[in-house]
Amino acid sequence: MSSAPAVASEIFDVAIVGGGPVGATLGALLVRARPQALRVLLLERDLPDLAEPIDARDLRVFALSRASERVLRVAGAWSTLAAAQDVLAPYERMHVWPRDAAPRSEGSLTFDAAELGEANLGYIVGNDALQRATLAAFIEAGGKLLRAQLDDMDFGAAGVELVTHAGRFTAKLVVGADGGRSRVREIAGLGVEAQDYLQLAIVANVKSERPHEGTAWQRFSGEGTLALLPLASGESSIVWSLPRVRAEALLAAAPHEFASELTTASAGVLGALELASLRRSFPLRRVSAPEYTRERCALVGDAAHIVHPLAGQGVNLGLLDAAALAEVLEAAGCEGEDPGALRVLRRYDGHAGSSGDSASSAAVRCCVGRSPNARSGWRVSCREWRGAPSGRVRLAASRVPLSGQPVDLGRADEVVFGEAAHGMRAVAQAAVVVADRQVRVVILEVGDVRDRVDETHRAMKIFERPFALQFATIR
Repeated sequence: MSSAPAVASEIFDVAIVGGGPVGATLGALLVRARPQALRVLLLERDLPDLAEPIDARDLRVFALSRASERVLRVAGAWSTLAAAQDVLAPYERMHVWPRDAAPRSEGSLTFDAAELGEANLGYIVGNDALQRATLAAFIEAGGKLLRAQLDDMDFGAAGVELVTHAGRFTAKLVVGADGGRSRVREIAGLGVEAQDYLQLAIVANVKSERPHEGTAWQRFSGEGTLALLPLASGESSIVWSLPRVRAEALLAAAPHEFASELTTASAGVLGALELASLRRSFPLRRVSAPEYTRERCALVGDAAHIVHPLAGQGVNLGLLDAAALAEVLEAAGCEGEDPGALRVLRRYDGHAGSSGDSASSAAVRCCVGRSPNARSGWRVSCREWRGAPSGRVRLAASRVPLSGQPVDLGRADEVVFGEAAHGMRAVAQAAVVVADRQVRVVILEVGDVRDRVDETHRAMKIFERPFALQFATIR
């Protein structure tokens, strides 16, 4: 933390409320912006002691994508994570199967990094390690970190005054990175749409009879979803989503009874499982802000959107938000524009995938990767396999190879592009967004899409949901 507290007379370009991984990453990106770094204040009520060792047994873990790795490298946080012992656990494969099929059978799906020419599909990392690394990157770059809680905000023509117990601070732009119950979002009047899944997710670390093989295992059953994520210690982290009553019964069960139920739910894919930690749980819900911006205010991460953990995209979407907003503000700085001006922030709205013109109750969400062949001005031609209604979808990325323009791909619940365009992930993300009707998915690919068809239809069968599937080839 900065040794000298910020003072009320100091005016910042950006004040970020929320010092979790997404807020800290955004701060680090902005302070490192070129040609002129922005003056950034980061407020967080519950700061970890950065002098303490990382909690390697953190029960809250994330599956970082390769795109998130690149964002964290640019932010200056990746080197800290890579240097720490038993913090990053690369996973090379993802294996998914439904309740009516055996693991590794023809009814299952396997995604292998080797088939993509990559060393791995991503990394499993704990929240504590990720937060510490991103906060350290922010401080090292020259950002100002303050332990404080936001009490109120006063929006003016030239800036925002933030009221905290530590004093009042003024910024040209305030960014809400303060989670699903965002105080920034509430005060700014940006509103929220929410859906309770009536489920709990149970998290714990487990030991297994057989090694996890550097593989993320995921089984879909009639009552919920179980994921076993490989940890560097050789243990696995579980995320078990279940109806609330069933989950509460399992949380109250004796450790050996819970382990027996867990082994059965996993179909014994790793042999007998044994608890290696306490059990924790959190409620599952979808949260989406219809608008991510207003004059002098923007939302990122969970303050803007929360999705079901089964798709593994929560923190990845948040880090892409951070990269998108940082890019917009850096470009505005090069042009001498006010970072809090609505005309500037609307560019982030488009990048972040908020879809104000969608008639669907589910917001358009995008998992976007950068293709190594990315270039602007690509033409998109659609090959329709199972017809989707016409409409417009706005792509979201830090750099969209279509110059951020709306593309006529059919109104969709999920758009997937480039390296993230695996049928499994597309269908997974969309299936948990839409609860009561046919799910509409658009998959963009570089080159021939035919190799994805069978794989994606198998994924659709696993989820036992009706889908309208549309492939688009980028030429």
